[in-house]
Amino acid sequence: MSKKVILVMAVAGLFAMVGSVWASPPVSPPKEGFFIQTETDINCLGTVIETERFDWTYADGSATNSALAGGDHAQLVYQQDYEGTDGLTSFNKTFTADSSNEPNLGVDKIITYQALQPNDGVNTPVGTSTHSEKAGLNIVSPGGSYGGLGGLLSLCPFNASGTFPATNEGIAAGSEFTADTMQAVNSLDIISTATPTLTYDTSMNGTGEASAAFIVELQEGQNAVANAPQNNGTITSETTYSESATARSIPGLGPFSFVKNMTYQTDFPDTSASATPFERLFR
Repeated sequence: MSKKVILVMAVAGLFAMVGSVWASPPVSPPKEGFFIQTETDINCLGTVIETERFDWTYADGSATNSALAGGDHAQLVYQQDYEGTDGLTSFNKTFTADSSNEPNLGVDKIITYQALQPNDGVNTPVGTSTHSEKAGLNIVSPGGSYGGLGGLLSLCPFNASGTFPATNEGIAAGSEFTADTMQAVNSLDIISTATPTLTYDTSMNGTGEASAAFIVELQEGQNAVANAPQNNGTITSETTYSESATARSIPGLGPFSFVKNMTYQTDFPDTSASATPFERLFR
């Protein structure tokens, strides 16, 4: 197995994050699929609240034992909350979830906000905006054999022989801000039915505080699973990576300034844990 992590950080007039993950195996979708698409366009002086939740957990649709009791499994999860009060909000978002075509989950979003009275260090602030967005991809593969599964992320299938080793993969990325002026552009793509990939880009420029985080967890067993996992096998490779960054401006002295780019790549299947990276992001 070969792995590559590239981290580039620089100071600039922008907060940006790019995170990419490529891994295998893909998990074929179920025969009865779905397509969900929503478009949101809001321009409002006052209060704007927008929330979204998505969770798709499924088993390999090409396997004969495609119920959640065995085989390769995938989970795509997304969560977003925005609230802007006492200010001017422009909120534009397109959300697409597609079980049959890639990317299986895609979100593109532009948010601008201007408080009625930004925090300038002199006058009493009036208005604020908060935004939190996180996405996760989890792949559980028993390798060359299919075993029982008692809860998707409780599977640690490292105790039997087979052609392909058992692997777990957990990836999460996201961003959040609290600001009185903000221009944010976010883009997300997740693929599970072809080469598993998570790409998250965020660009935030404003006054207040902004942060972004990225978590990767990979595990590989010595062999495939012959029967239901008992969590007592051999793990031959375990990789963890976590990174976060925060920019915070001083009231009255201008906007925060930050640029960040991250890339992770692996050549073979891998990870997950009892609490997924998605669940731990921004805890």
